[in-house]
Amino acid sequence: MNNLIEIKGLCKQYPTFALKDVSFNVPGGAIVGFVGENGAGKTTTIKAILDIVRKDAGSITLLEQDSTHVAPALREDVGVVFDEICYHNWLRPKQIANIATKAGTTPTTKAWCKSWALPRPWPRTALLRTFPAA
Repeated sequence: MNNLIEIKGLCKQYPTFALKDVSFNVPGGAIVGFVGENGAGKTTTIKAILDIVRKDAGSITLLEQDSTHVAPALREDVGVVFDEICYHNWLRPKQIANIATKAGTTPTTKAWCKSWALPRPWPRTALLRTFPAA
């Protein structure tokens, strides 16, 4: 089976933190969790894989392509759950509900939800009820 993620010599330097020479592979069909101390580089590694931050050195192959050239449609096949969801503090609840209702509406995500018998994404009205009036 092919590796869906291949990382070789990944490095990223910040003023107060350095990710140095990270290398690993994730085979197809695997479910992987990053566990480690705060500041170990878990989030930085995931953000580099998703091309949210630019790596300083090393190579990242995602879905058999260089991670900087992966088409948005292919990125839909990658599932990531961060430890927190950050919305800008200037967004109103209705705006957050609009963003949240768009999540999970791509054909790939809908098919995945159906195959795993998961509920459809929340309707916008249900999300709005969870927020106080704007």
